[in-house]
Amino acid sequence: MSAMRRGLVAGSAAAAIAVSACAKPAEDPQESQRREETSISLMKFNLRDLATAEDVYHKHSGTYVAAALLPNFVQTENVSVTVLAATRTGWSAVAHHPGTARTCAFFLGTAPPPIAGEPEGHPECTP
Repeated sequence: MSAMRRGLVAGSAAAAIAVSACAKPAEDPQESQRREETSISLMKFNLRDLATAEDVYHKHSGTYVAAALLPNFVQTENVSVTVLAATRTGWSAVAHHPGTARTCAFFLGTAPPPIAGEPEGHPECTP
């Protein structure tokens, strides 16, 4: 095979590899949106579950506590819930999920809201 022919074959192979690497289908925007909505739903679910566990604990002990101390609270896989404040008169928490850059939060009583303008007693998420 001539040197010119070998160069064309090698060049064609490199071009085929480059085209196949670029030919990956782009992620469907609707699929991405559904994945983010699922992540947000899981975070809100965990915060409502935490609210129930905090309420039960408060009825028995007269105070709110960190999530790790609540025997009835189990986080969903991939959801990270952090109690920011917990006193006799209120508590606040945030939730994160690797499927979204958004943060969801919940507060009750005298604890400061983690998200400005957030209504008390309802999980809310950043835009």
